[in-house]
Amino acid sequence: MNIGSHPGRPLTVATVYGATTDVVQGETQLAPPISIEQLRITDVTLTYGDFHIFEVWQLRAAPALIIGMDILGTVGAITIDFQHQYVICRGGDC
Repeated sequence: MNIGSHPGRPLTVATVYGATTDVVQGETQLAPPISIEQLRITDVTLTYGDFHIFEVWQLRAAPALIIGMDILGTVGAITIDFQHQYVICRGGDC
């Protein structure tokens, strides 16, 4: 996602630490609402960047988003079926 596609939203630089000793810079900005099936995530600050894990997972050429447990933990229950490519959530912020 291009940071410039959200004019007027504040942008800051963040230091990102991964599972290795590498430390990289990312750009942090409030994200527009994110919808995945019936799951709607709002008021989330995202850090955009060219992170090594996307190469490991072969996602460098596709839009990709890592959603942490701090966000997923706000729903009552969540089912992610990777094989059939669907998400079901119940309760909490669903």
